[in-house]
Amino acid sequence: MRRSRGTLSLLVTLGAGTCAQVVPPPAVVVVAAPAPSPLCAAPPLAALRADALAPDRYARRVLYTWTTAEQADGLRRGGALLTRSASPTHGRAMYDVVLERLAAQRIPEAQLLRRPRFRRARFAWHAPWATRRGWEGEEYGEHLVRVTLRPTAWVVRMSWRGEYDATDLAGTPVPMATVLAHPERIGAVLFVQNGSPSDGSYAPTPPDDRGYHREYVLPNESMIESWELDTATVGNDVDHAIATVAAARAWVEARCAGGDLRAAATARGAWELTDDHGEVDTAWFRALAFPSSRYDLTPSSLDALLAALRRTPRTGGSRIANVPGQRRRVLDPRAGESRAPIAPSNWETGPNSRLWI
Repeated sequence: MRRSRGTLSLLVTLGAGTCAQVVPPPAVVVVAAPAPSPLCAAPPLAALRADALAPDRYARRVLYTWTTAEQADGLRRGGALLTRSASPTHGRAMYDVVLERLAAQRIPEAQLLRRPRFRRARFAWHAPWATRRGWEGEEYGEHLVRVTLRPTAWVVRMSWRGEYDATDLAGTPVPMATVLAHPERIGAVLFVQNGSPSDGSYAPTPPDDRGYHREYVLPNESMIESWELDTATVGNDVDHAIATVAAARAWVEARCAGGDLRAAATARGAWELTDDHGEVDTAWFRALAFPSSRYDLTPSSLDALLAALRRTPRTGGSRIANVPGQRRRVLDPRAGESRAPIAPSNWETGPNSRLWI
């Protein structure tokens, strides 16, 4: 009997007539890939782009500073907003250390910002969620102060190398010669610590990194229009921050990236970019002040950030209009004097100008 080519007999003769059955191969089970989450089609880029700080547009009129319950209570009792030239716990900030080094090199802008009237300051950022947990070794407090600059304020940008430029709040460049001639218009300084000198002139803090960070410095209370804490406006700002972080958290949970996201330690590489190229981690990094693991795009880090934001007090505060000539006490005993804001038109010749920041 002729068989078709390739056909095998189901019976095989073994020895004295015993037979064995050939077992067919197991069936192949095909598992369909899970459908992608709808979140992946709408990444939280719009919210993150609104909080990005681009190198070509860095002036912000509204800034935020986190503070302790003690300092918040002092503000409610009539205290001045800017009271300290150094932290009683952590000492001088890197900004002050770098500024001193640059002033010693006779750089005019650094010498200006080292004048006594600019010594007391407060550090701030434009996106409150991006500084809520501070960085390794330092947190700032759970009370959020919303600071609004006067519309005529200028913002100076200062790099650790001693490079300076300035813009008004509309982003129009202001020549540094004009800033030096009218320092009363300085409302904020954006300090960018994106490198480290090779001459050993100062040590990074904390010592296990290079101290890379960005921050706004508020050194001139006369260019502050108002500040407020624990108000409905601040509560709305906190809700907006929570929504931004929660959207990023949901996007991470959906594993839309298809792999591991870059760590926040690499964030400073995005600080010079003018575009995020549609990458959520790049957009996130462009809003950060610190390349700290506390802001990693991981569920645990984002959950900790959300929990911290949700603890922000929202009631019992008020908005303080900064009226030139209205005296406000410096309630921090380390500050040493009380003073009144000087009208910007009298900034250089006002009676308190030697004491003014």
